[in-house]
Amino acid sequence: MHNGVKYRNGDEWIFRRSFIMKCYADDTRWEANVAACLSPMGQRIPIGGKIQDQLGKWKCIQGDHLAEFHKCNFFGLANFALTLRKSKKVIVFFSTLVYFLEKDEPNTTFTSIPAAFWWCLFSQTKWVPQTADKFLKKIIW
Repeated sequence: MHNGVKYRNGDEWIFRRSFIMKCYADDTRWEANVAACLSPMGQRIPIGGKIQDQLGKWKCIQGDHLAEFHKCNFFGLANFALTLRKSKKVIVFFSTLVYFLEKDEPNTTFTSIPAAFWWCLFSQTKWVPQTADKFLKKIIW
């Protein structure tokens, strides 16, 4: 029960809340949000069922949101891929440099040039799972 309204299950409430937030955040594209509700992607979420199924339903909703995120950011991903293609020599150079700066450090996560390449790749997006240990690598980063 939410604000005096009794829902059959949590899916309906989560879906309505998500839809209202989308329409409020981007009111210029409300037609696209309505079309997204009628798409086959929205029909895959099972309505009804038992309480133990709630986690599975939530995963379906999360998967749909990830697919929506991918559709919305296709041009951003394409731009990122184009940037990587044009600067691949520079990225390989700096990943090799970082590897040779870090290879003698104890407990380093940069055990190979591909591991350093992974770090260089994601340091461009500011989503870095590893940290810089040496001073020179911090300057490069």
